[in-house]
Amino acid sequence: MSDDENLLYFAYGSNLYLSRMQRRVPSAMPVTVAHLPGHRIGFHKLGSDGSTKCSITPDENAEVWGVVYRIKAGERGLLDEAEGPGYEIIDIAVETPEHGWLHAFTYRALADYVGHGWPYTWYRDLVVQGARHHALPASYIADMADTTAVPDPDRNRERANRPRPW
Repeated sequence: MSDDENLLYFAYGSNLYLSRMQRRVPSAMPVTVAHLPGHRIGFHKLGSDGSTKCSITPDENAEVWGVVYRIKAGERGLLDEAEGPGYEIIDIAVETPEHGWLHAFTYRALADYVGHGWPYTWYRDLVVQGARHHALPASYIADMADTTAVPDPDRNRERANRPRPW
């Protein structure tokens, strides 16, 4: 695969926030909204900053909503680096309203990185604002917005990551 070939990536967490995604991967362009049946989203991936991040787990009675982005293959390493340790890359099939089923890759927390805790408010808000921007289902957005979150003790990190109003 050449660096100029495109990959499809399914974002379901903070990468829903378009400017964050494009800062991480400059070529990232949203393709479509999609859902991943048979999985549940949760804020249970232990982050290196003391908070928790989004991940997915199998659950035949649930579905995860997100966005499919097209990225240049040569920039996937940038996304891998931004996601950091503790995730594995998996290939999935997501259902879209415009394109039917698409094959994409996404990230899922490794078992050693799954635990209990709370996301920082800025992280939860990135997920919620990104979901709103892409017009994910209202009930799904409401569930994300209702997630308990805690203030980040590092005010500089909070300022650097707080989502800006559209």
